[in-house]
Amino acid sequence: MLKRRAAAAVVFMILLAGTVGGCSKSRQTEQHDTRFSTVYAELMLLHEQEKSTPNTPDSLYQVHVRALFNSYGMTEDDFRKRSAELMKDDETWRAFLADVSMVFDSLKTARRQHPK
Repeated sequence: MLKRRAAAAVVFMILLAGTVGGCSKSRQTEQHDTRFSTVYAELMLLHEQEKSTPNTPDSLYQVHVRALFNSYGMTEDDFRKRSAELMKDDETWRAFLADVSMVFDSLKTARRQHPK
């Protein structure tokens, strides 16, 4: 339970660290797909929403994470492997995080304008 929270926090911190460094678009941006950027951004948004709600049990959070992955036809292992693949090259990783940041902002704005 605590491990999962720590892992989610690490993912979030990596994202923030990568976006602060200033990102330039390059041909390496094409090495990742938009779909994975969306999954990553949605996972961040889910983490932000669930963990900011007091008393949200980790088990419920994990159910939502699995549902998110399932909706994109992937597993947590697929997600980890793809993330690790992108992290192998700093420039690719920074470009990916820049894309994730834009998708995250767009999703957040859309959900504020059209709450469920």
